[in-house]
Amino acid sequence: MTRESWTRLGGVALVGAGIAVALVVTGREARATDEPRATPPSGVTARRVEVERRRAPHVFMGVVRPTDRAMVAFVEGGRLVGRAVDVGDRVEAGQVLAQLDPRPYANAVRAATAQGREVAASRAQVARDHARAERLAQEGVTTESRLEQSQSGLDRVEAMEAAAAAQRDESRRRQREATLRAPFAGVVTDVFVEAGELVGAGRPVLRLAGAGGREVRLEVPVELAAHLAPGAPVALRAVGVEADDPLSSMAIEGRVRAVAGDAASAGGLYPVLVDVPASVRAGLGVEATLEGPEREALHVPLSSVLDPSGRRPFVWTVVDGHAVRAWLHLGRLSGADVEVTDGLAAGDLVVVRGHTGLLEGDAVALTEAP
Repeated sequence: MTRESWTRLGGVALVGAGIAVALVVTGREARATDEPRATPPSGVTARRVEVERRRAPHVFMGVVRPTDRAMVAFVEGGRLVGRAVDVGDRVEAGQVLAQLDPRPYANAVRAATAQGREVAASRAQVARDHARAERLAQEGVTTESRLEQSQSGLDRVEAMEAAAAAQRDESRRRQREATLRAPFAGVVTDVFVEAGELVGAGRPVLRLAGAGGREVRLEVPVELAAHLAPGAPVALRAVGVEADDPLSSMAIEGRVRAVAGDAASAGGLYPVLVDVPASVRAGLGVEATLEGPEREALHVPLSSVLDPSGRRPFVWTVVDGHAVRAWLHLGRLSGADVEVTDGLAAGDLVVVRGHTGLLEGDAVALTEAP
């Protein structure tokens, strides 16, 4: 065998020896890492898990909107001759917003008034004829059937007079409806029609947001809707605002005004209306927290859970003086605690402080929290 071959074999042997040494060292380190420590870690505090009755908080999203709001439209159609307001204008209840061409409505009022006068004149004549027929009947000059015919004629003309009066009142109402007025005080948030356009009955002319109260509409599941009642408090906070916006740190107190008796959608969610202070601006996104009914559940401090947002959250429990990992299924948050739906039982000792450095099987000298 040549010197070069021996050199190559020697190099391979050295490399193999190096790998073996590395594996031995790595294996020792792995065993050192996995093996429980004989010396108990210090500063470990545990607490026994107990079944507690709590109201589970439920969080829903909503948008603040005016309690009074309307798409304002004409009852009758016609040509728009003027719009007195624009977007952003504040209006008072009863203020003129827009006007249809008044001439057709004024003409209808005049025609109905003239018809009423004509019918009134006819009634006066028929009434005189009927009075004369009554006198003749008393004197025996005319027959009873002629008197009945006279009475029927009077009844008929009186009905015509009532119909003419109703027609006149209707014409006057339509004339008033040709002037669009604000149904409540508020702010014009949008306009849809310009002067000169033909407007059909019911076509929105503008959108009006009330200047009074504010509300939030939430949709909640049936089990929560059954628990809520008018007047129940609701905690809200603003979302989607800049950090320097005063609203970002402001707590908003609301109260349930109404709970729908039926679901509003195929998803089985029930509308809930929550009143909020009038000072809260419309259009603000809010997060509402509603308290559900009391129920029994296990809770642990969220700070004691390792990897709480991962696929396999767990806590360290203490069994016979040693650390044992307990895999959990988590439920709803409740303040600084989180509900445990599976993985623990009442009476289990859960490490709440000093748990970050524990290993499976570590001897634990602990202090039990009250």
